[in-house]
Amino acid sequence: MAKAVQTLSFSRTLMPCASAMQVDAAALLKAWKERFLKAPWDVNHKEMVEELKGQGLKVVIITNGHPQIQRGKLERLQASSMFDAILVGGEEIAAGGREKPAASIFLKACQLAGCLPSEAVHIGDSLAADIRGGINATLAATVWVNKHGHPLPRGAPVPSYTVSHVTELPGVLNTIDGSDIST
Repeated sequence: MAKAVQTLSFSRTLMPCASAMQVDAAALLKAWKERFLKAPWDVNHKEMVEELKGQGLKVVIITNGHPQIQRGKLERLQASSMFDAILVGGEEIAAGGREKPAASIFLKACQLAGCLPSEAVHIGDSLAADIRGGINATLAATVWVNKHGHPLPRGAPVPSYTVSHVTELPGVLNTIDGSDIST
């Protein structure tokens, strides 16, 4: 069922694009999947995760999306060897749970990290999913990755901190009171 929904969703999105580009939609979908799954792991991200873990922090990934695509990408990046736990929103939904911004997935991440929400920080680039979710779960702090320096939209959830790149997280953690913060 989930694969059928994914295919329908991509078809609705890709059909007009494929038509406008005068290419086959199936070929476009295949090319997109191949490119998405081959996205490189930024060496700076890996070093940052290692630095955080070296400080004794637990690091958990929470990602929304279709499990087949997300797991493929995460396996290729060997993320399971770097992170303490990985939660994929689509898998949570299939198991009767919810994905970001629901508090439940953040609370599950805290449980897997062995910390309380008041000891956790979430970093992400989506105000609607990441920042709203962290606020919903009453985490110690949320950090918005605002790569392009856009102003905070009116009515958007307000992050505790804003950075332009995920690798700025260790510096942010140093400014947060208390040493019992997990990410």
